[in-house]
Formats: sequence, structure tokens, C-alpha cells
Amino acid sequence: MATTGGPDIVTDGLVLALDAGSTRSYSGSGTTVSSLVGSISGTLENGVGFNSGNGGYWDFDGVNEYIDFGDDCPTGNFSISSWIYKAGSSGWYAIFSAGTEIWFGLNDNGRILAHVGGPLFQTTGVVGINAWHQCTLTWDGTTGRIYVDGAQVVSSTSLDSPIATGYDIGKLSTSATYNAFNGYISQFLLYSGKALTAAEVTQNYNAQKNRFI
Repeated sequence: MATTGGPDIVTDGLVLALDAGSTRSYSGSGTTVSSLVGSISGTLENGVGFNSGNGGYWDFDGVNEYIDFGDDCPTGNFSISSWIYKAGSSGWYAIFSAGTEIWFGLNDNGRILAHVGGPLFQTTGVVGINAWHQCTLTWDGTTGRIYVDGAQVVSSTSLDSPIATGYDIGKLSTSATYNAFNGYISQFLLYSGKALTAAEVTQNYNAQKNRFI
């Protein structure tokens, strides 16, 4: 999972790596998605679409489409990173959620926000619609950090340690109305027991950016 001639992504602590453009991760049809590391698999729910553009991505309708991963969940320190393309200009969109403890997504104003066991914290800048961005959340046990396109944009300390059971991509796990993601998700990385450093976040961004920008 590297751009030709570019750096590889960080693999230390990586427990889930999805890439819509890899036939090892998704065949291009059906409802099963598979991690490029380990043996975790998920299910495309309610008709998530697929498009071969930008090397391949999943198309979420903002209504009820998501990827379900059952009882798998991150433990301890963790990091989440995903290449997303926000298509809608209103609504709260979930990129990732794990039970009631972890939530990572965008609000009505296009700000990236997160919940890690405690109060929400969010960026001051916005992520524009109709453009690809890499969004990353790290948690080191005391501090949550949000990065956009390889650069840290906000942090929050003294959050509660999360206890998560099961997770979803593109949906708020606990919401009856889903808070479903509206747009495209191409790649998704989950690290368990590891908070990526700023340099590692930048490394992952540089490894894949030529595919999207």
C-alpha cells in the first residue's frame, strides 16, 4: 500500500487496512470487504456502491449505508485514518464509530470532530465538499489529536479512556437515524494499541496522496 516511488504506510500496530481499489480487499462486487492485514472482514450494508475512480472507492448515500464490523474493536491507544470525499453540505456524517465511546466524523459546518470517551472536540477549520482529504484521529491514553491531510489541526487532553465494543465505518453505531456518511471512502486504516506520531501521520499521507490530489 504505497504510491509508486513513495513511502510505505506505517504497519506497526496496524490491525485493519481497507482499500476499495485492491481486489484483495474488495472484489468490486458483493458485500464482503476484507482487511489487507490479519483476517478481519466486514459487510457492506444497505447497498453501499463502488466506483473505480481514484483507484477505487465506496460510495455512501448519506441515508443508511455503512460497513459493519461486528464485535471487533480497537483496544487501548489507537489511531484511525481514512481518505474521504464529502459530497453533502449539511448533516452530521460519521466516518467511524465504536459503540457509545468513540466517534469520528464531520458536523453541519464541515468541521472534523471526535468523541473519545468524553466531550466532543473539533477542528476550527472546515473540510470542503467535493474534494479528497485524509482525516486521522489518534489517542495516546490522555490526548486525542485530529489531523487533516497530514497536519495536526486540534488536540484535546483529559478525556476519558474509551471502552468500545464493535465498530462501523460510515455510520454512528448508536444512532437510529445512522448519521450516515454522504460521499466516498476509499481507504481506511485502524491501529490498535498505537497512537501514530505526527511524523507517521505525515508518512501515511505522503504514501497515498498522489492517488487523490
